[in-house]
Amino acid sequence: MPLPKPRSDEKESKFVSRCMSSDVMKKEFPDKEQRAAVCYRQFRNSVLKKNIKILKDMLSGGLGDKLKPEDVDPDELAMGIEVEMEHTTDREIAQEIAIDHLAEIKDYYSRLKRMEEEAKNEAK
Repeated sequence: MPLPKPRSDEKESKFVSRCMSSDVMKKEFPDKEQRAAVCYRQFRNSVLKKNIKILKDMLSGGLGDKLKPEDVDPDELAMGIEVEMEHTTDREIAQEIAIDHLAEIKDYYSRLKRMEEEAKNEAK
């Protein structure tokens, strides 16, 4: 049986109360502490998914919106995702940012790497 999910705009306390009293949850998680932990996790995961969707919507409109990952150099994209992961924990967001950069400059991340290496050498 699927676990309960928060309803749109349902407050955490209301959801957890509903989740805790769910027959499915009582059967799957007879221990109240474990059930509570699962209910809170369900709520927080739901909030996280909403926030990620909002962030992705905010990122739309970039130069790479019409491009797919296969439309850019795979090595550049791999480097780009790793670089952008310094700023996010979501690989899809990192990929979208990297594709935006690569849409403008095809070897953006190779250039960035060279620039950083030159700067480090100059600092020595």
